[in-house]
Amino acid sequence: MRKVYSIADNIFSPLGFTTSENWISLCNNKSAVAPFQSTYEALNYAHASVFNEEKFASFFSEYYSNLSLASKLEKMFVASISDALRHTSVDASSKRTLFVYSTTKGNIDLLENKNLNGADRVKLFDLAEYVTTCFGNPNKPIIISNACISGVLAIEVATSLVRRGLYDHIIVTGGDLVSMFTLSGFHCFQALSHGVCKPFDKDRAGVNLGEAAATMVVSSQPSSTDDIEILSGATANDANHISGPSRTGEGLAKAIANAANIAQMPLENIQYVLAHGTATTYNDEMEAKALESSHLSHVPTNSMKAYYGHTLGAAGIVETIVAMQSMKSNLLLKSWGYENSGVSTPLNVITQNKTTPINYAMKTASGFGGCNAALILKKHD
Repeated sequence: MRKVYSIADNIFSPLGFTTSENWISLCNNKSAVAPFQSTYEALNYAHASVFNEEKFASFFSEYYSNLSLASKLEKMFVASISDALRHTSVDASSKRTLFVYSTTKGNIDLLENKNLNGADRVKLFDLAEYVTTCFGNPNKPIIISNACISGVLAIEVATSLVRRGLYDHIIVTGGDLVSMFTLSGFHCFQALSHGVCKPFDKDRAGVNLGEAAATMVVSSQPSSTDDIEILSGATANDANHISGPSRTGEGLAKAIANAANIAQMPLENIQYVLAHGTATTYNDEMEAKALESSHLSHVPTNSMKAYYGHTLGAAGIVETIVAMQSMKSNLLLKSWGYENSGVSTPLNVITQNKTTPINYAMKTASGFGGCNAALILKKHD
């Protein structure tokens, strides 16, 4: 089996349009979450991470004027993929290159805005085909839409396909928007925070939503000594409830154990965990229990949700890229919003930026329907 590496990436978010811009913002502990102005009065309490529309429009007018008929999300995908590819020699039009997409709601805003011209691309596969066509790729794209683990699962699927030699390169890209549909859904669950969310904190009161696109170029050949190896990935479903996570954390714990078994390494090697950390009561408690049963509760842990909000289909890719940046920089980022533990088991939540060697890291994710996933990352030998 071949080794698999992430050889280039991009985060396209309200914190910046490149990975480097995002990383600088994160190192300065800058959050993009702010009060959200809605025409629906019941949602005016919500906080979210959304693009500045003037800056967004100006960027695409200057660099991607040919995308004037594309949807907002399609523009985000094209910009993110293009920037990631600029750092490689990968031929996006080759049959040996595949596109894998991660999204939960896709072009849902086209229905909200009654945009009949783009209504066909509300279907996730049509969205993916449209973006893939922009890069001249001949292969049928793969769509991963499995709630909040979609991004991590997309990376896992891509890793498996490259490892088995079916493709030389896979462009893994994820994205979602903050829409009235998603905000209303989380509002109905009473899961939205009235302020910037506080993952794992005793005063946490819900999640913030966010919008972003992110891309990783996954390859069988490293392009530099800085490339991070994707050692393994695994998923497990606890089948606890359509929206509520397992109270014991057994599904996530099983995904973590399976990832370690596939990597053929002890979990004690893990030096950093970038958790899902939604700041909802049950998710954070479940994750803490899963990490404790996996003997990882002492490992430095953080969440990115107070920086980006929950970016849904993009989250797993955005946060995996952040984890890789932490490994390359040997820098643990403060878990923004955390002050006092609000979970029943000990958890080593990072409270200040800290420099330390990081050779192995883990990214976890959990979502509706009882789905759970874990990735193990390793510095290139």
